[in-house]
Amino acid sequence: VAPYRSVPARPPAGLQLAALAADAVLFASGSAARAWVAVFGTTTPPLVVAIGPQTAAAATAAGLKIDLVAADHSVPGLVAALESHLSTLE
Repeated sequence: VAPYRSVPARPPAGLQLAALAADAVLFASGSAARAWVAVFGTTTPPLVVAIGPQTAAAATAAGLKIDLVAADHSVPGLVAALESHLSTLE
């Protein structure tokens, strides 16, 4: 028996537009990347960040281009990777 099941949701149109207008999208799991593709296809914001190599591999297999993989495979590490990248753009 699986402890949980991931079921992709289809956000309302306004939220879909907001997601696509974001500067970045961060994936903390392969299932989140697959859910993104189920809703948006391979269209993404300019920067796509994965929490670690397994998530990056799943996202790539789903057709997404990963721009950055967090060195520390945790949510704080994911955010730190984004912050570090954005600080180089200033």
